[in-house]
Amino acid sequence: MNDNANVDALVTIAADSEKAVVGNALANPDTFPEFVEQGVKLSCFRDPIRAALWRAMMTADAAGDPFDAVTIRAAVIADGRLDADMVSAEVVECIDPTRLHSIGHARDAADRLIDLDMRRRAARILSDGAKAATTPDADPSVSYTHLRAHETVLDL
Repeated sequence: MNDNANVDALVTIAADSEKAVVGNALANPDTFPEFVEQGVKLSCFRDPIRAALWRAMMTADAAGDPFDAVTIRAAVIADGRLDADMVSAEVVECIDPTRLHSIGHARDAADRLIDLDMRRRAARILSDGAKAATTPDADPSVSYTHLRAHETVLDL
C-alpha cells in the first residue's frame, strides 16, 4: 500500500469513527459521559461540523441540560458559524439507523479517535522539535516532555 492509500485509509477510519461516536452520543445521550470518560476530546474531531456537534454536547452536559439530536442541531445552527443545511445533513447521517451500531462498536471507534489524536499530537511535537532544531537561535536544551514524545512515536 502506498503512502496516499495509507492516508486515505486513515481519513476514512477517522471519519467513520467520528460519525459512530457522535451518532451514538446524539441517539443515546446517556453514552456521552462514557465517551468523555474514555478520553474523547474536542481535539479528536477533524470534521468541523462533527466538532461543533461535540462542542454543543459538551456545553449542554456541562450546564446539566439534557440534550438530543434536535437540541444539539439547533444549538450548532444558532451559533451561526456553519451552514444550517450541512449541519442538518450531518446529524441525519450520524444518527441514520443503518449507520448506528452497538455501544461496543462506538467505544471501539472512540478508541480509534483517541489513538489518531495522540498520533497527530506526537507528529506535531516532532515537527515542532525539528523546526526548532534547524533554527539558528534555538535553545539546545530538550524538555523531558519532548523526549517522551519521541519515545511515544517510536512505540507506535
